[in-house]
Amino acid sequence: MLLCLLLGLAASCAFAAEPALDAAWLRLPADARLTPEAAADPALPFQRFDAGRLTMLPREPDGVWVRLRPASGHWPTGPLVLTIPSAPYGRVELIGADGSAAAITQVNDLNPSNWHGHGRLAFPLLQPLAQGQVLLLHFAHADSVTVPIRLCLLPMNDYLSEDENWLAFASACFATMLAMAAVALLFALRLGDGTFVLYAGYILSYALVQAIQTGYAFHPLGLNFLAHAPLAWGRAATGASVMLAVLFLDRFAALRSYAPRLRRVALSAGWAVLMLSLVGMLPSLPLRHFCAQLINPLLMIGALLIPVTAGAALARGSRYAGFFLTGWLPLLLATGLGSAQVVGALSDWYWLNDAGLAAGAFEALVLSLGLSERALAVRHERDQARTLAELDALTGVLNRRAFIGRLGGLIDASARSEHQLALIFVDLDHFKTLNDCHGHAAGDRALLTVAETLSHTLRPQDVVARYGGEEFVAVLPDCSETQALRIAERVRSAVRALGLPVDEQGTPLTASIGVAGGDGSEGLKTMLARADSAMYAAKRAGRDRVVVATSPAGTVVPA
Repeated sequence: MLLCLLLGLAASCAFAAEPALDAAWLRLPADARLTPEAAADPALPFQRFDAGRLTMLPREPDGVWVRLRPASGHWPTGPLVLTIPSAPYGRVELIGADGSAAAITQVNDLNPSNWHGHGRLAFPLLQPLAQGQVLLLHFAHADSVTVPIRLCLLPMNDYLSEDENWLAFASACFATMLAMAAVALLFALRLGDGTFVLYAGYILSYALVQAIQTGYAFHPLGLNFLAHAPLAWGRAATGASVMLAVLFLDRFAALRSYAPRLRRVALSAGWAVLMLSLVGMLPSLPLRHFCAQLINPLLMIGALLIPVTAGAALARGSRYAGFFLTGWLPLLLATGLGSAQVVGALSDWYWLNDAGLAAGAFEALVLSLGLSERALAVRHERDQARTLAELDALTGVLNRRAFIGRLGGLIDASARSEHQLALIFVDLDHFKTLNDCHGHAAGDRALLTVAETLSHTLRPQDVVARYGGEEFVAVLPDCSETQALRIAERVRSAVRALGLPVDEQGTPLTASIGVAGGDGSEGLKTMLARADSAMYAAKRAGRDRVVVATSPAGTVVPA
């Protein structure tokens, strides 16, 4: 997918050879109108600029007039398209011969009769241009940040090819971001982890910013509610993306543990950006201008503060901060270079706007990889915790609670399949004497040794647990009562063969064992009670022996 994004970026930046244009701009009073014929007057103080390079036009309350002529003196033949890639917000008019607007368009124009070049403004010139004819444009003032523009005149086929390439590239970028956000939301539902929700919100808000800036939200998506107030939506989405990025970094990289001081600064900056963005949506024009003056410097501070905070967390051991930095830095670089273009630098780097899209998709992929690894780590930790919760802390075999759950499942399976299973109940003889004579540490070592002996003596499919104190229990699936008796005898012999002394005379540790067989029909409690009764029968019969419970009624027979 990353390779597809890179190939798409290369295709979107592969501009066809464009006829050179002689371009110049002019300020006029608000009530003044120009015609193409009048604009050809050499006495007018037009100021020339290079139409093929990104140029910052003056931001005038009454707008700016732009005159275009062929640099070679002759217009190309055939249908042409005049395009303005990465066009600014505000209305752009192509002026007709009588001085009225022959065509009007803007980024958020939803008029279906107009041409809408994806990611650019477009004016089709279907009729041949007469030699000496002047093209005249009027850029109206917009209440937004001024951006550099370039003007391109392309043959129709070249324009359509570029348009298709850009649309495919942008669609791949947005699809990547949306897909990663959707996957994150599924993870959030599955794991109950709010970090994934913050990530999805951040990616979606950034995608919205890009969709509004490039015009993709309006063409091809046709989102009318955004078109009616694109600047307000753009500000809100920008504020939300910064705030959600900080909140996501906080949770994802555990800033509270790894960078607590920078965390507080980053959160404060994020909240400030969000509040200014929301206040900037209010109808008060002075308030909007005030917020616009503050928010851009604050955005630049935030854009630098976020990677600094992530870097500090990475240096102090937060592995996931590395994922965040890997994804964030290309986006930061593209944003920083784009800001440099606003002050006139890098005027030949036409691909930077598209690089912002690609960087957003790349970041979504990298952060998704980080989140996937985090999800696996969380799941592994939960599995470990669950496993530890099921094991006896001393012996490492199952504890009583976990064994009861496992036994219930095996009994139900046995009842359904009509296969035999058996239960053996092991109690160590004179274990209190061992503790009294040799101490509890020796008793603990004896329990651990017996648990290991049971695990080695029983079959691989058998399940053993410490039932409590010096009692052990094991369930033997697919095992008849006769087979269980032989296995229980091996266990008894193995425990005696350990030679663990229980008293000063060296009396070896032994085990009394009860065996209960069945088909699972009698239920868990009954089977446990039968095995337990058989074990106590072995105790009464003199210890160090196996007794089989021969009936659910509790009748027991010594082995």
